[in-house]
Amino acid sequence: MYLDYEKILKDYNYDLVNKLRGLGNKNLQHWVPEENIIISLLNLCFSISENDVKSFVIEINKNKFTDSSIEELKKTFNKFSNFSISINRDKFRLSLEKINKNNLETILNGFFKNKKNTIFFEKKDKFESKKTVISNERINILKNKYYVNNSLIVNKLSKKEFEENNFDYVGEFKNNKIGVYIKNKIIKDCKFFSEENKIEIFFLDKFCELIKDLPLFEAYEHGTIKLEYSIRNNNIRNSVPGIITALANKKIFLICNAVIREVWLKYKKRHKTEIKNLYDLPLSLQWSNLSEGDKINKIKDSIKEFEKISSSENSLIFESMNKDNIRITLSFEKKCKVQNKATLLLSFEKFMRKTVDKRIEIFNKEMVDVNILRIKNSPIKESI
Repeated sequence: MYLDYEKILKDYNYDLVNKLRGLGNKNLQHWVPEENIIISLLNLCFSISENDVKSFVIEINKNKFTDSSIEELKKTFNKFSNFSISINRDKFRLSLEKINKNNLETILNGFFKNKKNTIFFEKKDKFESKKTVISNERINILKNKYYVNNSLIVNKLSKKEFEENNFDYVGEFKNNKIGVYIKNKIIKDCKFFSEENKIEIFFLDKFCELIKDLPLFEAYEHGTIKLEYSIRNNNIRNSVPGIITALANKKIFLICNAVIREVWLKYKKRHKTEIKNLYDLPLSLQWSNLSEGDKINKIKDSIKEFEKISSSENSLIFESMNKDNIRITLSFEKKCKVQNKATLLLSFEKFMRKTVDKRIEIFNKEMVDVNILRIKNSPIKESI
């Protein structure tokens, strides 16, 4: 695998301004660039390794480094990979093989623990990216903001009860264990044991509840992202100026990430698994059972209702709906006065997902070919 750092950085900055969601394509979905080039490259390696890529090459302009930073790069990268560096004209060619993900995470956590320029939140502005610094102390403050006092804990077992269960797989991290029963790749039940504080127990309980009936692969890849979204409240929204990055999520929900990762690795070792996670939400019966004509009428009625409540009358025109009944293409009226059309489309998609079906995706006819709204393959339902 080959990457041109300057090109992917340019693409990232373009997407940050022009793309509504899903920053980062293919193996770069977890990458957040940094001003500190060492941390930026470590983040890039983290994102690639999360997709089980074992070897890759990164070409990067030589002028991004000083003599001391080159030495730091060599010293750091040799700790988690078979690393070599060569010169190709005005670029350094970084070759990495046999990535040790555990060592890489440890190194990243070390950088984030002590350096003041650690970036955990990123916000999209109209013309620029704004970043907010966060410390370990702030992570603990955020954990408290997620916590709901007196929440009913339903999935916690005593140590004896946990050991008496014959779980299919058990994931363990320090004094925390998670046990799962799996049938046809689906998590049918999930319990945990923990000696942690009430906040971590709250997280583990909500995590167990949330991943039931999900494919194990989906729970491993997106479980804590779903957890963060499900328990996010106004206190968090007021505290976080933008999105929570993948690394921040892993730090906040460290235990949940660790235990489900061990379950996944044990399962993966025993079974041949998919390279890609193809899971997505199924269409609701209420939507899928409608005739094509009724679906189109529902979309047109929704457009009128949305335009009314958003004060954007005579803006949107229905163009087409794909055979999957998920992707809907719209265009704009010639007299549309809305300046930020991409934001209007995203708001309408949120409205449709809330009022019609959670799987609906909205595309702009003028943007379909260049895919500014979304770069995504046709939806594929996982065979389970």
